[in-house]
Amino acid sequence: AVAAPRPVVSEPPVRATPKPDEPLIFLPVAPMLAATAPTVLGPIATERRERIRAKSQARPAPVLLIGATVFALLFGLGLVSSKVDLPSDIFQSLLRYSGIVDDGSGSLARLEKFALNGDADAQIQLGLKLADPRAPEHDDARAAGWFRMAANGGSPEAQYDLAVMTERGLGIKPDDVEAAILYMNAAASGFPMAEYRIGAAYENGRGVSRSSPDAASWYERAARQGVREAQSGLARLYAAGNGVAADIGLAYAWGELAERGGDHDAATLRATLAIRMTPEQVTAARKQAEALFAEIGRAGPVSTRPTIDQVIDRRG
Repeated sequence: AVAAPRPVVSEPPVRATPKPDEPLIFLPVAPMLAATAPTVLGPIATERRERIRAKSQARPAPVLLIGATVFALLFGLGLVSSKVDLPSDIFQSLLRYSGIVDDGSGSLARLEKFALNGDADAQIQLGLKLADPRAPEHDDARAAGWFRMAANGGSPEAQYDLAVMTERGLGIKPDDVEAAILYMNAAASGFPMAEYRIGAAYENGRGVSRSSPDAASWYERAARQGVREAQSGLARLYAAGNGVAADIGLAYAWGELAERGGDHDAATLRATLAIRMTPEQVTAARKQAEALFAEIGRAGPVSTRPTIDQVIDRRG
């Protein structure tokens, strides 16, 4: 007889249990992924980075909107005023952060993009870059053109910049009368350096009829905003009695303020005046100087960028 086949019984696989002292074995999955990731994920990651970068550059408006809203609220509550420098600094920082305004390290092309769209701040910055004699892109004519565009839009700073270029004949035909008009427009808006410049124009009869009283009036407006050149000019007028009643004490006081600001001509004038004064007069004049200093403060006009004077004086 043939024996019946025995049924095959499948037994569950026996899982090997590692012994306590036997090390576990892992497949090198991480190194494999690291080796293949650049090939598999590289294009995807690159595309994603480009999308994020494009979105961040294309949407500066929310940053500006938030900053403008905060400033408007503070201004409405009376916590800041138009004469405070902090809001201007904050606004300039927001512009730089958003990419609208160049911080000095970006390309002219980016600035020009916003300047062509009517951004006065970008137009001024572009003009300053082009007016810099040390810059490889130095071009006075183009600088004057950008200043004129911003000046026509009503910017006092641009009016002043264009006036300086016009007075010195940089990239534009020299014209003292046109320069005086531009200085006057900027000064009427309270731009400190323009107040000084139109005062100098009246003192010297350059572009306007000579007038010592007008010179003294504009000098004092600029001097009280901390312009040391105006303080020195006002001291000179008080010392000579030109346009104002002669007052050796006020001449000494304004001269001391200008000297503190670094004006060498004022230092010479003050030393000359001291010879003509009694010790009591000098003491009284110094008290006047301290009172003016307390009223005006140590610093002159604050700007977030160099003035056109500082830029073009780099010509050496």
